Amino acid sequence: MRISLGLLLTSAVLASGAVACGSDTGDDAGSADTGLTRALATIPVSAADQSVLFRDVPTIRKLLAADNKLYANLDGYAIPELTQYRGGNLKADYGYEETDVTTSLLVGNSPTSFLVGTFKPDAVGQAMTGHGYTSSKDDAGTHLTKPDSPTVDVSETVRVERTSSDAPALPLAPPEESVAGDAAYAAMTKCLGDVYEASLYGKNVGQNKDVVLFGSGAKVDAQNKSTETLCIVTASQDAAETTAKALRDAQENGPGKNYAGSKVTVGDGETPVVSMTWENSSESGRRPGDVDKFGELPRVALKLY
Repeated sequence: MRISLGLLLTSAVLASGAVACGSDTGDDAGSADTGLTRALATIPVSAADQSVLFRDVPTIRKLLAADNKLYANLDGYAIPELTQYRGGNLKADYGYEETDVTTSLLVGNSPTSFLVGTFKPDAVGQAMTGHGYTSSKDDAGTHLTKPDSPTVDVSETVRVERTSSDAPALPLAPPEESVAGDAAYAAMTKCLGDVYEASLYGKNVGQNKDVVLFGSGAKVDAQNKSTETLCIVTASQDAAETTAKALRDAQENGPGKNYAGSKVTVGDGETPVVSMTWENSSESGRRPGDVDKFGELPRVALKLY
């Protein structure tokens, strides 16, 4: 009997419905099984060089209700049908509701949307065929196609929308080898810990060869204090020291001034991780998920683009 990884991920997210999501310490939480590690287990290792946007939807829903100003950038939960087509009827147009989704992933620059939750394939198929899609079924699930339009694959626990032929192909069933088993991604998830949102930028895609993988993610503690952490997996101890110095310099003289006073730490091992954590606030650049503003720091300080 094949167990759906989407079902396992859905159950785990539903079981952790409290707003508090991890602790401020990081190491213990990061070494545990988290929503992010389970989400990365759905992405095949062939997509290790692709960007990944992760959202824990139930947690973010509660955070938005508690403080909409602080968490405004997370509104929409990275569900494309919700963010791109506001004002429509999600269930009537696409056959599912926002509350059906527990985890949202966007993978790649021409993104593939990967939603985990509870879906009714027949309802999704009926809605999409009403928009001119052709439906077919196999053991994996329902597949919906239309010329010059995104493809949609759906099972009872996973919905995948591939925007174009350039977008990553993500299977409904769990891949035999996923990015969760990659050493750089393992170091990244340990650094980030139990986050409710994260942005990862793919392996070895930047101009800076000291950096293997970098990303950021936010967690909220039992007192509802939200913090964001930048994690940079580096190629060597020398690369880590160089990277840490660049971040410290940027805090004093460059785009890192917004994060002045944030401690920069350097790990050890074969691929040491450099990290920097700051407290989120409603000011620009410090809100959770404010990746456009925050992106100035790695872009300029580390010459990653």
